[in-house]
Amino acid sequence: MDLVGRWGLFPRFDEHGAQHVHPDDLDALRELNPYCKLFFCEAREDFLVLRYQDESYRVTVELFEPVRAPAFTFNERVVVVKCGEAAVVNGIMWHYKRSEPMFFLIKDGKLRSRRYWTDELRKAN
Repeated sequence: MDLVGRWGLFPRFDEHGAQHVHPDDLDALRELNPYCKLFFCEAREDFLVLRYQDESYRVTVELFEPVRAPAFTFNERVVVVKCGEAAVVNGIMWHYKRSEPMFFLIKDGKLRSRRYWTDELRKAN
């Protein structure tokens, strides 16, 4: 299956060992804490190249779990439907129980503490 251009999860924990992550990316991925984060697969070379926000991580294919693409992507301008406020998508995480993405937004340079669901947002014009 071609994974390039797909979204997915990389639920790696230290118990999995270091072999699933390129040695140069291991510390950065640990710091990110990838569990529940939704990654975009931007390339496949010796490793998958997964992007989260503006950073890329090289990982093996074994732990990657493809999911359907989210309606919005990183740094995309959106509007909160209920109040009409514009914001920017900063984080995308996966809610396992609901099997859907949840979005975290920045407004006026500040991270909002609330999570948003797809139906609560629309693309900004």
